[in-house]
Amino acid sequence: DELVIRERKSDASIRVVTANIRHPKKEDDRAGFGWKHRKEICLRVLLAQKADIICCQEARMEEIEDLLSGMPGFVYFGIGNREPVIPSNPILYSTARFEKLDGGGF
Repeated sequence: DELVIRERKSDASIRVVTANIRHPKKEDDRAGFGWKHRKEICLRVLLAQKADIICCQEARMEEIEDLLSGMPGFVYFGIGNREPVIPSNPILYSTARFEKLDGGGF
């Protein structure tokens, strides 16, 4: 299936996308909906949006790393509330468009 690529209205526009990645669950794997089954389509959908900033929910490091490996020029910022730190709601952003000057959370 072909995805529709969202074109920009102008070079100055900024596109922000939100995506619930869904944290890994064993029952999803057993049902055939685990991350290994979803990661390619998830990446394709996100790339088709031509986003500058992607705000993720429920993502884990494996998922973040998989997404970033298919998104050259993107990095992430995220904080977590567990040990080890799991940035479960990371923000992925284009380094061509943005520079991280500071970060934190509350």
